[in-house]
Amino acid sequence: MSQSTELHVPDGYYPPYAVVTDTDHGAWIIIAVALGFTFVIISSLIRIFLRISFVQRPGLDDTFLAAATVGAIQLEERAITIIDTNDRSSLSYRHASS
Repeated sequence: MSQSTELHVPDGYYPPYAVVTDTDHGAWIIIAVALGFTFVIISSLIRIFLRISFVQRPGLDDTFLAAATVGAIQLEERAITIIDTNDRSSLSYRHASS
């Protein structure tokens, strides 16, 4: 059986997108996905800048990089969707003034 965990949310604030519990570690996955996505975007922007600076034609490695970036973005979207649709019935949110 699942235990109900109550989270007190102060007035004027929204409940968190994800909460780490004993059985749900989705918040850590969201953080890892965000950091990975940031690294991919920054690396891609640096590579594009360097390609433009040296006026080189895009090569096969650029094609693979673009395909891998698109694939990584799709996987990250799926990971967040899976976490978002996860059953969070064990959490209840109550404003502090309630």
